[in-house]
Amino acid sequence: MTVKLDLSLHCKLLLDLEDATTQHYVRAMEHLLVVVQDLSLARSLEQIMEIVRVAARELTEADGASFVLRDNGYCYYADEDAIAPLWKGQRFPMNICIGGWAMLNRQVIKGFPIPLIKPPLSKAW
Repeated sequence: MTVKLDLSLHCKLLLDLEDATTQHYVRAMEHLLVVVQDLSLARSLEQIMEIVRVAARELTEADGASFVLRDNGYCYYADEDAIAPLWKGQRFPMNICIGGWAMLNRQVIKGFPIPLIKPPLSKAW
């Protein structure tokens, strides 16, 4: 089955939806659009955190996702959606925790085993 998509640049894109990778991509983009719409309607930090943590976990198919805020040199683990409790409500110095490393280096952290990230967090990871 072939589907035509109208893009904002007014060009037509033909996608072969028989390809599983394409189907997965299209579903993820549709999900992302819904997330952006939900975020545009969010009126509180709590609503934003819920939308982001759930979407991050679903879109990445991860075992967990944390919503981490920068707070005066600390990482505040404000919310999480995970298979087991991690650090919700806790604060760690930015220079020793994985969330701080991600913020300072502007990079996403993914694909590491849970035993490596249990507190206390070490610079050695």
